[in-house]
Amino acid sequence: MRKELLLIFLFLFLATTVIAAPQETTTVRKIQTPVVYRAVGTVHSSLEAKVMAQTSGRLVTISVAVGAVVEQDTEIASIEDKQLTLRKSQALSGAEAARAQKLQAEHGKVGALAALAQARSEFERVKKMHSQRAATPQQLEQTEAAYKQAQSAVSGAEEAIKAAAAALTRANDAAKEVDVALGYTRVKAPFAGTVSHKFVDPGDLAWPGRPLFQIIDTEKRRLEANVREGLAGHIKKEQKLKVVIPALEQEISGTVEEISPAADPSSRTFKIKVALGEDGRLLPGMFGRLEIPTGTKEVVIIPHSSVRKMGQLNIVQIKDGQQWRNRIVRLGEELDEGYEVLSGLREGETIA
Repeated sequence: MRKELLLIFLFLFLATTVIAAPQETTTVRKIQTPVVYRAVGTVHSSLEAKVMAQTSGRLVTISVAVGAVVEQDTEIASIEDKQLTLRKSQALSGAEAARAQKLQAEHGKVGALAALAQARSEFERVKKMHSQRAATPQQLEQTEAAYKQAQSAVSGAEEAIKAAAAALTRANDAAKEVDVALGYTRVKAPFAGTVSHKFVDPGDLAWPGRPLFQIIDTEKRRLEANVREGLAGHIKKEQKLKVVIPALEQEISGTVEEISPAADPSSRTFKIKVALGEDGRLLPGMFGRLEIPTGTKEVVIIPHSSVRKMGQLNIVQIKDGQQWRNRIVRLGEELDEGYEVLSGLREGETIA
């Protein structure tokens, strides 16, 4: 209460106190100024990825530390591979056995084909002799049975070849599958960049999907910000927007590269990503403000030099008839042209 009374007393004192006329004067005016929505965001690398394990096992080696710069396909860790090596050896042994069985079956088929040719010839000879009554029916039956048995032997040899070939294919596929799994035990960098996080140490257990490292692009940066849903129509892809980085005390021109096609139902915002280009001073995690123009508005404006600070009060000298007095004003946004006046002055009034 005392504070409010003091402010009222100060206001009345300033309003009734006559002061000397200033040497320079200006007129309070109105201007059209852009309406800007400021969305807070965070600086990220344009390219970042979590490197995850794709097989299970103990981590044997870790070749990089946080901050290390790596090239694409550089091995950065290895996972124990004893069981996989054993499986590959078994698969190769199975393939060798199947290959030997197939070769043996092929040799058997060659013998069976030779026997078949001989049995066919003998059957045809006895069949001709039987037609001439030079061979008995028993002899014809015996040669025919031998001929059919030779045919069955050839069919059996062909089935043995197919079975051996199928076993060889399965063994080779198993070896290839193990080769793929062995490749997963050598963890490699997916792209050239910097190791920003390390989530494991040697001896830790890895399993498919467990994060091991995070790697970020060392050059290009972008700002990711959540924008309220009402501004969806004000942002377009490839649009140029201003980004303010307070830590650097700098404004950067960014380009909208991604706009989320759907809003988050819990926050009623949608995410946009603004490319900031290459700037070594920009570090991932920095705070930034994205300025989005949404239209224009008419504001009362006065020069910066017209305002005098008195504690938390803003004082302006104003011409009141033929006299000059002090007046307390409430200011809004600081613009390039001056201060926006929210209350205390009207367009056309004369001030110092």
